[in-house]
Formats: sequence, C-alpha cells, structure tokens
Amino acid sequence: MVGGEIVVVGDAGRELGDYMIRGTIYLRGECKSLGHNTKYDKLVGEDLSRLNSLLEKYSIEAKADEFKKIVPLSKNPFG
Repeated sequence: MVGGEIVVVGDAGRELGDYMIRGTIYLRGECKSLGHNTKYDKLVGEDLSRLNSLLEKYSIEAKADEFKKIVPLSKNPFG
C-alpha cells in the first residue's frame, strides 16, 4: 500500500498491509497477522472524525470507535 485509506468492516487474513509505505487501514474485525512494516496505532479525534465521515458517506452501519488503526512502521520498508 502506497497511500490512501482502506476501511475493513469485517475480518482480514494474513499479512494485512504488507510492505505498507503510506496510508491508513481501519480494521473493525481481527486479522490473522500484520504485514511487514505495519503496526497498530491509536485512534485519535481526527481519525474518528474521518472514519465517521466515511462510514456515513457509504452507509456503513458501524461506530468509528469499534475500529483499529493500522499504519506504516517506517517510510522505508526495504531498509
């Protein structure tokens, strides 16, 4: 993943976000494992607002605080 946002309302498989460079994954369910260069990060107010906006825009019945945030560990996953 090199940028943007992904919203996963259910569960995900192995190596979610493998070799992620930029962007954010919002995961409501569980994943079997995180990919290389990814980590969980804390949802902050800005994330909750953005996620609520996306959920409303696409008529997804979920609450933003039910999600986990996944981001890149570093900007250089190959180093």
